[in-house]
Amino acid sequence: MLETLLQPLRPYALPPLTEQPPDLLPWSRTDPWNFDRAARMTLGVLLAGEQPGAQLFALADYLLTFFIEGYGPPQYPDAPLLNGTALALCGYRCAGAHPEAELWRVTGCARLATEVHARRAALDNQIAADCLLVVCQ
Repeated sequence: MLETLLQPLRPYALPPLTEQPPDLLPWSRTDPWNFDRAARMTLGVLLAGEQPGAQLFALADYLLTFFIEGYGPPQYPDAPLLNGTALALCGYRCAGAHPEAELWRVTGCARLATEVHARRAALDNQIAADCLLVVCQ
């Protein structure tokens, strides 16, 4: 069911890596676990139907911990929006399966709301509209 609701986010998703996220946000923007790719890979995992477990827990924890790039503004300007969206969706998917799922959901929703507010709720901004649609459903 959730996979059907997530379909508007498919254009923003990336296939996940097989390894777990690193303990620290990589300093290089070209690293596969950079700020942008982590959120997009998490969307890919969710779209693939990943059930609550070690991979989804590690991804959610990584998104929660690393919300800004330490080396300047995000290379991909929608990375903070996708981070909040992916984190909120991890919280919804893992409800009852992980003690921090509610924290992931609330924090992700707050990040999403902050990003949409900064865009002045411009729902003609397709990515913002897609993220809001999916999380609010």
